[in-house]
Amino acid sequence: MARRKLDSVRSNILTKYFALGGIEASAKAFNGGLDKETLDNSTAAEIAAIRATDFVRSSNSKYYDPSDTENWVVDWEGIVRGFLSHRAVNILGDGEDEMQLYCAVLRNFLNYVLAHEVCKEYTKDVMAARKICDVAEKEYKSIRHLRQMFPGDFNVAASTMFGKTYKLHMEANLAWGGVGDGSEEWFSNIPLLSLPVCQFVFGGIVALIGDKSQFEKAKKGDIHVVKTETRFLEAADVHHAPADIVEEFSRIKDPRGSGALKPIGKLLCKQWEGPGYNYEDRTDDGNDEVVDDSVEEFWLEDEILQHCYPGLKLEVVVQELNIGVKYFDQVLEVFPSFHLYLPNEKMMGWKEPGKFLTLHFLNGVLIIDSS
Repeated sequence: MARRKLDSVRSNILTKYFALGGIEASAKAFNGGLDKETLDNSTAAEIAAIRATDFVRSSNSKYYDPSDTENWVVDWEGIVRGFLSHRAVNILGDGEDEMQLYCAVLRNFLNYVLAHEVCKEYTKDVMAARKICDVAEKEYKSIRHLRQMFPGDFNVAASTMFGKTYKLHMEANLAWGGVGDGSEEWFSNIPLLSLPVCQFVFGGIVALIGDKSQFEKAKKGDIHVVKTETRFLEAADVHHAPADIVEEFSRIKDPRGSGALKPIGKLLCKQWEGPGYNYEDRTDDGNDEVVDDSVEEFWLEDEILQHCYPGLKLEVVVQELNIGVKYFDQVLEVFPSFHLYLPNEKMMGWKEPGKFLTLHFLNGVLIIDSS
């Protein structure tokens, strides 16, 4: 980054990163160039301050309130987490090229800070922030795969047979011409399975993965949903299908003619308090919710679990069946392990209040009073 000028794209990324971190990054209007007299009569530090476009104000409470120092911290890692997990991806996108560019810009800036010992007292935090860039590139690659693959055949089958989301997709698709004995897509990337395939997938997986009680209840029929919730979950562990289970699945031929039934593993999840930005209009007291620390089990194809990892966060619609099986009726969003929504986000569009104008007539003359 040193000795070279940033192009407009990289400059935009860096400016937005600075702004999230409390550094005012706005153009100084009407400055123009510095005249010779100013250059001759100013120190290097004074000239740098005049030319600066990124700076921290000492009296602007949007960025820092000197009378309330206890509630303000210097958090290099937190700002990078907030920028890469929310700010940048929501404003500029989260494609592979975009994410690599965000991380490269931030990594170069942090390398500059370390190389020039800009703030030696925060070296460990700056290094932790730089590490988030490496984590982000890796995790968003997995997240892009998961967004394409979720919710998987088992969840689609359960949702189609007993749930809501894919049942509605199926009904809409049937109204436009029907679904064959295979995976179909109706005018979109929505995965659909015919009812016979759904019955095959769901029944086979319950028989191979479910416990004795679940299997016996499923055999009796009358399977129905007993509970539906929109949940925030965090992956606690990933259990891939063991070799013996993979072998058993390989013996069950898929009626779609696409090989065998896909082997199933387990995603163990715990409750997560949520991404944070849904609470913008609540009071601080309204954000305190009791978080259950119990671990729940969800069945997913092993090909999906290859991209899952502890710490992965999900917003999902979970449905529970009367046989004791839970499944994802819908996967609403996928978040990285380092997701962080910063309070700073609420101030991004804030501006200092302007002066109020009072209009009144005095002896027939309009008086404009600004105060």
